[in-house]
Amino acid sequence: MKKIMLLIFLFKASVTFAYFDAGLNYTSGSKGYTGHDAYLLIGGNGFWVKPEYSVHDWTDLTNSKKVQKILTRVGLEKDLYVLSFLAGYNPRVYDTDVKYIGADITFSLNPTSSSKKRLAGPNSGYGGRSASGVTQIDLGAGINLSGYSDNNTDKDLLQSDYSFFAGAKILLAQLSVNYTLSKYDKNIENNSPNVASLPLKYAGMNTYFDMFPKDNLNVKLDLLGYPMITPFVSYTKTKFEESGNDDLNTYRFGAYIDLNMLSATVSYETYDLPKFKRFNFLSVSAGLRF
Repeated sequence: MKKIMLLIFLFKASVTFAYFDAGLNYTSGSKGYTGHDAYLLIGGNGFWVKPEYSVHDWTDLTNSKKVQKILTRVGLEKDLYVLSFLAGYNPRVYDTDVKYIGADITFSLNPTSSSKKRLAGPNSGYGGRSASGVTQIDLGAGINLSGYSDNNTDKDLLQSDYSFFAGAKILLAQLSVNYTLSKYDKNIENNSPNVASLPLKYAGMNTYFDMFPKDNLNVKLDLLGYPMITPFVSYTKTKFEESGNDDLNTYRFGAYIDLNMLSATVSYETYDLPKFKRFNFLSVSAGLRF
């Protein structure tokens, strides 16, 4: 009887959870930067849930403290679109904590698009290595709200990030563009909210940067057609809300390694700030999916 009940449980689980994806990422770089990221995605019957956890630290910077981020995303997956919602939290650091909520939607403009592998936006992933003409076009938009709270002064700040993204798979290339516009409910220039800017991660950046952004533009190119390996290059330009800050240029390149159930990514990332020396980072990640 116990064996029968176990088989019934495993059968239901196999029906409910049709796919599984989990991964770990480690990043190290300039000024003693270390970052650890982990995620778990379980889905089936058109729905999925993806909890994420990140912890990172600039150990060589003044007043540096370890920053954690806890995030959960849930999504509805269809052949022609994917709709997802997120909620997250930064535990207190620098006397400030941050709560996140958001939503995004991605549309695939042709029926041959494969689910769980969009070309741009929060649900994007690297594409397959075969190609013939224009085989996939994805468009989407999203909004993320970040609420900052200062635990000493009771002042707060609301940051609204509006994102627009598009991707296309053409022959042996996959091109994606992501643009994010950030708005605030208080004047950042005069520091009226009096809250610490906690690090956020944007499209094209595998690391966190703790300044209030004005907008962010990322262009990324995946080079398909190689056995098991997909090289990629990425350029990101970030402007900041406070005047006097130089634009941040982020260059990233690396490769995805696809071994069916197993995958890995190796990338090198550099920050180019005119007033400072370059900041360099190396990231290595591994994943399991079935």
